[in-house]
Amino acid sequence: KNIVKQIKGVINRESPDCVITYNAGSNNAFRLKWLNDVLPQINLPKFHISTDYCRRGFEPNQARWLERMGFSASLFRHKISLQHPLAVDKYWFPFSINAKEYQNNISKNISKKANKVGFVGAYKTSRGLYRKRIAALEFLQKNKLMNESKQRITGTDFIKFWSKNMFGLTCGGTCDYFVAKHIQIPAAYSMLICDGTAPGIETFPKDTYITYNANNIEELRGKVLYHIDNPEITKEKINMLHEHVLRNHSHSHREKELIKIIKRYL
Repeated sequence: KNIVKQIKGVINRESPDCVITYNAGSNNAFRLKWLNDVLPQINLPKFHISTDYCRRGFEPNQARWLERMGFSASLFRHKISLQHPLAVDKYWFPFSINAKEYQNNISKNISKKANKVGFVGAYKTSRGLYRKRIAALEFLQKNKLMNESKQRITGTDFIKFWSKNMFGLTCGGTCDYFVAKHIQIPAAYSMLICDGTAPGIETFPKDTYITYNANNIEELRGKVLYHIDNPEITKEKINMLHEHVLRNHSHSHREKELIKIIKRYL
């Protein structure tokens, strides 16, 4: 009751044009249940941004919660989430990067990069979920082509780690997510390596990144060595995807996209 009173008080005092909610996890209905008594009462355009929506497959209760709360639209971080049925308008709203921060902390000198595949994160856990990624990383490690960060890194250290390696690997797991690293790696002027199946990857310029097949992992070694042996071709590809990411996945670009969506409902 106190929350309802507080939120209504803020709305009456500030007179917003809309309401935006956000959940970084997968269970919107549970994590935001404290809003259940107030959201349906707010007679304004409402938008929910969701990260891991229906990660394990379609969950009807998650869709019903968005509908029951009266959201005008739901914005999903992962494009594959758009495939699930929902009686609310839905949009793909991918991750984004601070373009200036990346531009100020990357190296574009291909000759000074390590001829390695960089990786940040834990890959020896959740073997079922990250089967494809683990297969690639274990293969690269065996072939002495991997450079793994041994500690958790953030901020400019995170950017510089990717940038010092010629390649960077990510994979959205069995849920086929187009994750932040699909954007962060090329933003850091490193060649992206991924399994190439995540919906959203098709928006990247063709042949500017390396794909691999976990069922034919030997092929990955040849692709990596080809790009090590042909630095001019590699630089051209890295630069093309890097520029694409800066244009289409910066915070400022995403802000414009959000404003454009909101204006449709005002």
